Formats: sequence, structure tokens, C-alpha cells
Amino acid sequence: MKKILLLCMIFCSAANAEFDHRADVLLFINHRELNQDGLSEYDAVTDAGFGLGDDLSFTYRALRLEARPELRGEYGYGVGLPVTDPAFSTIRSPDRALDLGFEVGSGDKYELYFEFEKLFFSIQTNSLEIAAGRRPIGLGVLKYLPVWNKFTVLLPTHTGPPFIYNPDNAIIRYQFRSMALSAMDIEGAHPEDAVRLGQINFYGDSLELQSLFGEWWQYTVAGLAASTDLAGLTLRAETLWFGLDPYDEQYGFQGGYGLEYASSENVSWLIEGLHLDRGVDHPDFYKLQAPSRFSPLRAEDYLLGLMEYRFLPEWKWLTGPFVNLLDGSLLYLNDLRWSVTDDSEFTAQIKTPIGEERTEFSSKTFVFPDGSYLGYPYIFNLILRTYF
Repeated sequence: MKKILLLCMIFCSAANAEFDHRADVLLFINHRELNQDGLSEYDAVTDAGFGLGDDLSFTYRALRLEARPELRGEYGYGVGLPVTDPAFSTIRSPDRALDLGFEVGSGDKYELYFEFEKLFFSIQTNSLEIAAGRRPIGLGVLKYLPVWNKFTVLLPTHTGPPFIYNPDNAIIRYQFRSMALSAMDIEGAHPEDAVRLGQINFYGDSLELQSLFGEWWQYTVAGLAASTDLAGLTLRAETLWFGLDPYDEQYGFQGGYGLEYASSENVSWLIEGLHLDRGVDHPDFYKLQAPSRFSPLRAEDYLLGLMEYRFLPEWKWLTGPFVNLLDGSLLYLNDLRWSVTDDSEFTAQIKTPIGEERTEFSSKTFVFPDGSYLGYPYIFNLILRTYF
């Protein structure tokens, strides 16, 4: 690797190009109290793992190439279990259009996996961008509850290792003055995974408007989003209409809204809501699997409230509930972050389900005739990320 970096630096100097890289290490411990009986041999499971990656970039005039080779590993009793086991855990990415990874090694309680988590080529000018490959995608305006950005945002209900898997995509974007036009193609492992979207965006001094239309997972879709600053508040909203699935001709709607306010230099507040009209309207209709890919949660309405408190320059605490408004249950979130150095951050997370029996965030969401049951797990994470 050192020889390759040296050759790149020599070439860049000769060609008046730029080469840069930034490596990082992610270490995590993921503990889950499974709140189950009769569905797994484990009542609690702890998995430890790592991610070692290097963000590489090569720029020559308007041309840019970025890559991120990443080695991931995990050890614990959740590794190697069937996907249907409540204790299951993995660091393998889902199937994507491009096969850029391979197994380094695996056993009963461990797995090592190498993958290019980013690999794309782009042409960028002041007004035009053309890019193709694997890279993160940003859609919409909401921060935590994705109506649009279902690709690179982890829901508060995420239970596994803290990895985000980038989609394979191509995009062309043209901006003139305060308007931007873009077309995006996201491909998956199968034809039904394809997403092809067009966007028209407006960026004003205190107002951002976005529109979206196209085909998404074999549905036709259209959406509107907006963000504005008003009297110290940041207001956000997203909407998405979808329908005309060849297997399901019913239309669907999703909407989200948000409000963010800083009450002092050290304290800020955020509220975001989510409406899923494909969600059920009574807890008796809950199913083990999510209703659909468009509705990753079970009920119709959810609310997230977070307080961010910076009580020391190096310490930040995020706390608040993620509430199921149908059954009143909630997942209480605590996220304590410590900036160890300018290049290192340590995070401790606790996610505590609070709810009555047969509600979504309870210790007994599903109770079966044979006496077995399954609830939402209690989750404790320790995460250290450092750059070098």
C-alpha cells in the first residue's frame, strides 16, 4: 500500500493532479437483551467488531476518482446464525448491483469481509456533475426519519453493527443560479431493486424546495420537500406519493415533518414526525416482518424528540424518545459522545424499549399460542472511530 501511495504522489506531482487519503478505524461492541423465549437459544448476545477503511481520492482538473477499500470483521454468538434467529448479526452488506467484495474468512462465531464501500468516477465543473459508481446518496431534508433517503440513513430502531452500505448509482446534475436539475439511476441486485428519479431543486437564502418524480422499486413516485429558517427555527417537511405497482395497484403516501431549534449555545432541540399510510391502524395487526420496503415500521405514525446538550466542549449528549403514536410505546434513546481528540470520537448508546405487552416497543410484542414470545431488544453499543 505504501508503494502504491508513493507512486500516486509522484504521478500527481508530475501531472499537476491531487491525491489524498484518510484512513479510519471503527471499533464496536453491540450488546442486545433479546426479550424472547422459545425462538433462540440465546436470551442475550454480545458481538464485537471492527471496520478498517481508507478514503482515497484522485483529482485532475474536472476529473475525480474516489475509492474506499474496507475490511470488516465481527466476532460473537450472533454471527453465523440463521437470518430468522433473533440473535442474528452480520457485517456483510446486502446484495448490490456490483460485486466488489469477498469473504476473507469465517467460522462459527466470526466473519471477515473485504469490500469496496465506495468506488466512483465523476466529472465536476462549477455547474455540472456527472458521476457513476458506488457512493453515498443524499435525498430530502429530514435528518433522522427518512421519507426520501432510504439508502444512507439508519433508523433509530437499527439493532445491528453501525455500518451504512452505499448504493450503486449514476447521476447527472446541472445547476444554474438558484436552480438545480438532476437525474439519478440506482441499481440493485435484481430489476425490482432499481430506482430512477428526476429532481428539480430550488435554493433560496432561507428556503430550499425539492421535487422528485420517477420510478422507485417498480412504483411510480412523486414527492415534494421543503426546508426553511424562520425566527430561529428550522422547519422541514417531506412528502412521497407512490403507486401503480404491477402486483399491487393501490396508491400509497408517506410524509415527514421536522422542527429544530437552538435554545442556547449548548442546548438544541429536534422534533421529527413520520406518517406511513401503509402502516396498520391497530396493534392486533402487527406482523413479524415490516409491511413493505416503503414502510420499514409497523404503525402509521411515529414521533422523534431529541435534546442535544453539550455540557463540555468535548462531551455531547443526545437523549429523547422515538414514539409509536398508535400504541403509545417508545424506544428511549441515549447517545453520549466524547471527542477524545480532533480525530477520534467515542460513543456510548443505550436504546430502551418501554411499552405494555403487545405494543411495538415492549418486551413482549408478539405472544404465540405455545407460550413463546418476542419483543423489542434492549440495546447497548460502544463505538470508537478514529482517523489517521
